Amino acid sequence: MSEKITISSVEDGKRVADRIVEMLRGKAFDVVNCHSVFNRNVTVLEKVRVRCGPVVVIGSLVKIPMYPYRSLCFDIKESPVVVFESDRQIVISRKLSAKDTLVKVILIN
Repeated sequence: MSEKITISSVEDGKRVADRIVEMLRGKAFDVVNCHSVFNRNVTVLEKVRVRCGPVVVIGSLVKIPMYPYRSLCFDIKESPVVVFESDRQIVISRKLSAKDTLVKVILIN
C-alpha cells in the first residue's frame, strides 16, 4: 500500500522529512539515484549504511544529515514528490527541468 505526497510548503517538507527519519532511525539502508539526463537514465547505486541525524531546514531546503558523510536533501521550490511504497521503500522524485528528473529510492534493509 503506497502513499504519495507532493511537498508544496516548508511545513510539509519538515513533516515528511521527520517521517522519513523515523522510518530510518537506527536502521541500515541503501540509496539508489536515477538521473534521467545522463545516458538515458543511468542508475548509480550508493551503498549508504549509516544512521540519520536531525532534520535541518535552511530556507526552502530540507536536509536530513546522514552520518558520517552524506545528507539526503530536497528543495521545496522543485515540488518534490515522496512516495512511501512500503515500510522498506521510499521514493523521492524531483523534476529539475522539462527533460531532467532525479529520483532517489531509499531501500531499508
